[in-house]
Amino acid sequence: MTEIVSPKNTKALENRGRLLVGYLVAGYPDRDSFLQILRQRVDAGLDIVEVGFPSGNPYTDGEVIQSAHKAVDSAVATDIGYWREIRGAVDAPIWIMGYGEDLVDTGLYLKLAQAGVADAFVIPNIDAPLRRELARELAQYGVDMVGSVNPDTPRDETDACLSREALIYLQLYAGPTGLKVTEDRFPDLLLRAKQHSYTRVFAGFGIDEPERVAHLLDSGFDGVIVGTAMIKHLNRSRSALMQYIGRMKEATGKERSA
Repeated sequence: MTEIVSPKNTKALENRGRLLVGYLVAGYPDRDSFLQILRQRVDAGLDIVEVGFPSGNPYTDGEVIQSAHKAVDSAVATDIGYWREIRGAVDAPIWIMGYGEDLVDTGLYLKLAQAGVADAFVIPNIDAPLRRELARELAQYGVDMVGSVNPDTPRDETDACLSREALIYLQLYAGPTGLKVTEDRFPDLLLRAKQHSYTRVFAGFGIDEPERVAHLLDSGFDGVIVGTAMIKHLNRSRSALMQYIGRMKEATGKERSA
């Protein structure tokens, strides 16, 4: 889909660019705290909330995110009532990120879309044709699909994604989450994405410092997605996380929304 169908995503992207997206696994560290932290994170400066769909086998994630998945009450995944509470907790767009095995194979992606709890799904481990099929299905519910590419994605698959999808998650490396970027291989991918006027490109993986945020946004990304570092700071304390979000938001060069 080359058009964004979610009203909340459209509103967030009206000014095009320099957005801060923050990840946290649904229900972590517990059900009630997650809802409170969700609100506080948006107040602290998040533009878009990426909510990890709990998985019993988070095999492509690093140790920090894997531990968060394992700590969550597994019943959260199928508790549509709790997902409605998540949706009601914040006005910011909610992107649900998960594995195809957990969301697509089970049909839960459709139940969540029908319940109106998601503005987009991020499912990196499904192929492009399936992602486009899901995008067409989800459009009727005002839910977007976020495309996913990394420097090791075959060129034909990358070009298909960049030319057919409006929201792109450009992973800065191929591999488990939480690793350090050893070299920047994104410039060519970003340049190719920007050839299409409708693309909105978000950088993810290995982003943990304000200076890195500023560099990526200055390079032309519309937003950055921070995951492992969010959980690390929350594991220290809730106040540490909120202060961290404030520093990262400041690095975007945009003030917090009222």
